[in-house]
Amino acid sequence: MSHPKSFFTRHPAVVPVLLGLAIVIVSALALVYAIGSRDALPPADGDLALERLEIPDEANAYNDFIAAAEACAPPTPANLLSDYLYGRPVDTNALKAFIVSNDASYALLRQGTARAFCIVPCVGIDDIRQPCVGNWLELLRVIKVKGELARGEGDYAAAAETSVALIRFGVLVQEHPETLIQFLIGRAILETGLTAGVKLAQEPDAPAEALRTVAEAMAQVPPLTNSFIRAMKAEYRLGSLGLDAYAAGPVPSPSRMYLWQESLEKVVRIGGRPLLRYCIQPNRTKRLYADHIRDFISNAPRSYADMTLTSSPTPSRLNRVLRYIRPNSVGEMLLQLMDPVLDDQLGKLCVSRSDLAAARLVVALQLHRREHGTFPDRLDALVPGELEAVPLDPFDGKPFRYDARRGIVYSVGKNLVDDGGSSLRLEGSASDPEPRRRWNAEDAVYRIEAASGK
Repeated sequence: MSHPKSFFTRHPAVVPVLLGLAIVIVSALALVYAIGSRDALPPADGDLALERLEIPDEANAYNDFIAAAEACAPPTPANLLSDYLYGRPVDTNALKAFIVSNDASYALLRQGTARAFCIVPCVGIDDIRQPCVGNWLELLRVIKVKGELARGEGDYAAAAETSVALIRFGVLVQEHPETLIQFLIGRAILETGLTAGVKLAQEPDAPAEALRTVAEAMAQVPPLTNSFIRAMKAEYRLGSLGLDAYAAGPVPSPSRMYLWQESLEKVVRIGGRPLLRYCIQPNRTKRLYADHIRDFISNAPRSYADMTLTSSPTPSRLNRVLRYIRPNSVGEMLLQLMDPVLDDQLGKLCVSRSDLAAARLVVALQLHRREHGTFPDRLDALVPGELEAVPLDPFDGKPFRYDARRGIVYSVGKNLVDDGGSSLRLEGSASDPEPRRRWNAEDAVYRIEAASGK
């Protein structure tokens, strides 16, 4: 019984043709891989260089702030501060005793706020999270409670002092950041100080002298845009260090990147081995990253309405497939992880600038009423007595709005529509903290006087 002959037996001439075709395909793929694996030249990023300020030790508040945090005793019980700050019942005597026990820590903080700068040590990828800076948040809570207790007892001079200390503390921490995290922590401290100053101004019995002390501290806050730009350069520097470390060898295990960089170790290695250079190319990725950072920096001084962030068009189905197989696909995915995080920071920068402008307005209006017996009809009346100029709304670039009858100042917010100082909630919950409710409404409204029952 004869067996049927195979296709290749019946057509022997096909074999060399197929082999030749396979060789051509493999050679073409090898050529594409070789060309696609070539990294670009290092980017020209001198404009993103992070210059360090060299200052004498006696002008640097860093060691004072570190010592203040180390001297800050933990509360007993551990939830004492949290319960007080969230409005839960606490042992008032225990709370006051805890605050007094941290007088030495507060003295060290004030010693630091009298200095001109806070320059932290240079940060590498091994200490990117700056744990020492994070410890300052606990110190912030202690000083915040100290100020609230003083205000509640009618010690308005002490309340003004703690507000000024927090404002100055926040300014120094965020003014020359080595990381974006440091900038964000400094901004949180500053905003806490501003809020404390506003609450003091809203106290009917607080004297004009205490308000002037706070107003002077607020007037000395430097433009937040400058700090934000430095933070963006710091972000670029640390991202570049991570990519360079990958190109040179294993990323040091103690380094845990933050924000988008936290994904670097996960996506550039499989089983502890680097991905193929075809998939991620450090220099090409840094070029793209530098362009992104420049985009954020160029938009930082603008009003929200004038920001022109470039957005990538929605890719077609074919392009969504191709982006996973083209050169440097992983590098591009890293940038996609980064985009939403940094885009959000520009909006938050406008929020912070709005909070500063509103705080200065509320304190100025309260000062005007103490000296003239009533609030002015227009914000222009505050110039030049209480303010050098009416601040602009960082969202639409127009002067801050004021409704004397309702006792509010307000920003138009992200929708860029003047809704007449409407607090109608667009999202979120009525139980959200006040700052979140403010920015979830049609307009971002700031009350000149404390709400009833507060």
